[in-house]
Amino acid sequence: MSEPVKVIRFPKPETDDSRMIVTLTVGELRMLIRNELNSATANTKDGALMDVGEVSAFLKQSPDWVYRHWRQLGGRKIGAKSIRFYRSDIDHWLKSRKVS
Repeated sequence: MSEPVKVIRFPKPETDDSRMIVTLTVGELRMLIRNELNSATANTKDGALMDVGEVSAFLKQSPDWVYRHWRQLGGRKIGAKSIRFYRSDIDHWLKSRKVS
């Protein structure tokens, strides 16, 4: 089990929490980041982002095809190598192709 979280407070902590220093383990930091990302994704315009594999399965196309057409599908670069898609963008692309 991890060590307890150590909190160091600067003067007047009751009025300015942004000045707190908190010590976390790597696992706790990962969990915090994961929770924040999940929360941010849940608050997006239509929920969770789809990865290339999910779009590939949904469109019944190969992952290579999705990579070649990611811009037309409305994909967004996440970091240096990852691409993610909103379902609404995929639906919009399908409608533009007159596919039901």
